[in-house]
Amino acid sequence: MLMKKSEAIQEEKIKLSKPELAYEEIKTRIITENYKPGQVLTEVELSNSLGMSRTPVSTAISKLAKDGYIKLVPDQGIVVATMHIEELMEWYDVREGLEGMAARLFATRKNDMSIARLEECYIQHKEAHPEGDYMRAIELDDDFHMDLAYGSCNQQLTNILATAIAHCKRRASISSNMTDEMDKIMTSQHKQILDAIKEGDPDKAEEYARRHIDQIREVQKEYFWNYYSNRYGDGKR
Repeated sequence: MLMKKSEAIQEEKIKLSKPELAYEEIKTRIITENYKPGQVLTEVELSNSLGMSRTPVSTAISKLAKDGYIKLVPDQGIVVATMHIEELMEWYDVREGLEGMAARLFATRKNDMSIARLEECYIQHKEAHPEGDYMRAIELDDDFHMDLAYGSCNQQLTNILATAIAHCKRRASISSNMTDEMDKIMTSQHKQILDAIKEGDPDKAEEYARRHIDQIREVQKEYFWNYYSNRYGDGKR
């Protein structure tokens, strides 16, 4: 029986150090817009909300700044970074190349456990949006793409792709704005990728993965201007 994703995530969290836990929690708050672009934070505030001393939080802040989630601004302090449309599109360029490669490697190196996890995620994601569980749909969509990366059996590819996906996740309401028709298109593309991998066809797997990311890129462009830009400005830093 496969371990539930929530159980797997909890198991991974137990293994993390305090700075790593602080990093993951603050990052999650940023990508879900609990901490909004342009919002000013302080170490004291973060330490209190996380129930940690300032030392691990300070370490996490340095990494978050390095990874582009926050900016350290003189006379202001810690500022949640605003996404710029060109930057977002660059991350999708990265994803298209890496996810195409991941799908190709997955189809070549496939194993029953990895395929079962990908298929389980596909089924859960397919059911989430029609049921109105939009935030869950976002999580499962990202899980599908990470399961695709894990199936490549390439740790370096997986690490880089995880960073790219995390940056692209900074759009908490996109699934609630997605039409049922577009959601069906997205899930049908997941099924194409899954089927190509199960068939052991690396060419089709890569083609479908690249095509899928290209489709998402276009949806994200529309989302950026209709939601993110209107709410937080034009995204220029």
